[in-house]
Amino acid sequence: MKLAIEEGGPIYCGLKIYGDFFSIGSRVYSVDKRYGYQGYHAVAVVGWGENEKGTKYWHAINSWGKSWGFGEGGRATRATAGSPC
Repeated sequence: MKLAIEEGGPIYCGLKIYGDFFSIGSRVYSVDKRYGYQGYHAVAVVGWGENEKGTKYWHAINSWGKSWGFGEGGRATRATAGSPC
């Protein structure tokens, strides 16, 4: 995915989301089934990174604009068992 983003720009994907997705803030989103399944949501993956705790994530944006995530999109955990993306 990294190479595809570097060479061609954003990758669009669907995430299986739970209730806590709507208030993600600056944290890295990972599936937490305690909050109830809400369906799928489409995002554009525009980059990647690693936070101060060492959690690797995909940087995603959606149509909700600056009111969602940390003002510049959200972060979803990268390729681990149970990761949303």
